[in-house]
Amino acid sequence: MKIFVKKDNNLKPIGEGRIYSKSQLRLNEFTNGKVSLTLNPNGQDVRASSIQTSAQNMLNQVPQATAVTVQSDDIDGVSTPTFSASDPRNDTVQNIAAKNANGATIQQAAKNGGTINITKDDSQQNGLGESRIIEMRKNSIPFTKKELSNFLSTL
Repeated sequence: MKIFVKKDNNLKPIGEGRIYSKSQLRLNEFTNGKVSLTLNPNGQDVRASSIQTSAQNMLNQVPQATAVTVQSDDIDGVSTPTFSASDPRNDTVQNIAAKNANGATIQQAAKNGGTINITKDDSQQNGLGESRIIEMRKNSIPFTKKELSNFLSTL
């Protein structure tokens, strides 16, 4: 999809890309080049029996990914507890290795609420090489938390 910017009362193309809704944006904090993918970015329910295969496919496609994330309340057919926003259990993260992420394990974890991380089985290739990280930092645009908050609030 082409992306345009309005400048001098004209639309000027700035490139190709995807358009995301505000609900699809999510800031994942990570260190050492580790990346967490979202299994269901559109927030639709997923079947517990298919999570293992889907997560493994995503982890194989993105070499620097270390985990695939799914919200407990997005697991189809599982009644998850509802905690108030201030309850710390609302933000709990449960890590399950991809080889152990079968339907029964996922359903049991979903009953506890929070977020489920399906983690990569082999820990040899977690993250990018140090030289690649340095190169990315040189080419990146630094921003503060306040600048990011202001940007996201305008969407």
